[in-house]
Amino acid sequence: MRNILLGNTGYKVSRIGFGGIPISHLEYNEAIKVVRGCINMGVNFIDTAVAYGDSEMKIGEAVSDCDVILATKSQSKDATGIEKDVKVSLSRLKIGFIHLYQLHGVNNAESLNSVMAKGGALEALKKMKKKGFIGAIGITGHRADVLVDALKTGEFETVQVPYNFIETEPEKELFPLARRIGVGIIAMKPFGGGILENANLSIKYILEHKNVVPIPGIRKIEEMRENCSIADRHIALSAFEKKQILKISKEIGKNFCRRCGYCMPCPQDIQIVSAMNARLFIKQLGVKSFIDKQSSEFVEGIKTCTKCGQCESRCPYNLPIRSTIAKSAEYLESILSQSSGK
Repeated sequence: MRNILLGNTGYKVSRIGFGGIPISHLEYNEAIKVVRGCINMGVNFIDTAVAYGDSEMKIGEAVSDCDVILATKSQSKDATGIEKDVKVSLSRLKIGFIHLYQLHGVNNAESLNSVMAKGGALEALKKMKKKGFIGAIGITGHRADVLVDALKTGEFETVQVPYNFIETEPEKELFPLARRIGVGIIAMKPFGGGILENANLSIKYILEHKNVVPIPGIRKIEEMRENCSIADRHIALSAFEKKQILKISKEIGKNFCRRCGYCMPCPQDIQIVSAMNARLFIKQLGVKSFIDKQSSEFVEGIKTCTKCGQCESRCPYNLPIRSTIAKSAEYLESILSQSSGK
């Protein structure tokens, strides 16, 4: 695995990093096996977060005798909260120094103002950096325009944003700005939260932007092995592959669910992510995959939506969740009706 510099941080990171969300769903020893397997392939940049279940603890155990660069993050916006979270991360990761600590989920002007204010999270991170607990300070978010404003303050050494061949907004202003001022670029959701299934297209598209480090969420060693194989070949996208990308982009559009789960929980216990992606799942897996004894219960569950709007207020992508799941219910009812011969 080739290494590249992460902006002006001085860190040489693997061309592809490790996203630490999925291992929170794995059994403890299996998660450690996956992390170590990826490290053995040359992956030395590992990203996690306080909010990712027991991901930090599993990573801490897995990297105890390895030379890796660790990045984690907190959604706390005030000094007190983030100081507590940094200490939690240090304890879980079993280290005394974190290479990169990021302000997590700064998705609007209000959040940015909060972390930048006196007594805000940034102030605390700068103090902890001076004390030697952290190396670089970064910021993450889902809106490129907000992150542009953040980088213009000159306070951040890295920026992490959703980026793939469908979500290309960062290419316009965020990436050029980051390159000009030496800010490292980290691409979360290189597979669009799982909606993009073609690893060859997804990884190659990002690697054509030499300063961008993708951090796909990894659940199996085989997933990283495939990603590394694509990176090792380092072959540019062909004209045919570019046409494929355009076709897929048009089919999916920009208004799709990334399966991040920030919309949950639902007061009515609706499985929002599944409801949002129902049409896509059926397209990929076929109608028969949906027809079973639990299908009717799932549809009836969606129809209990009271349109309270809590999900939409939490969605970092401002998706029209209420209208989308209502359309999903109608679509799924029609499928059930057809299958029963009504």
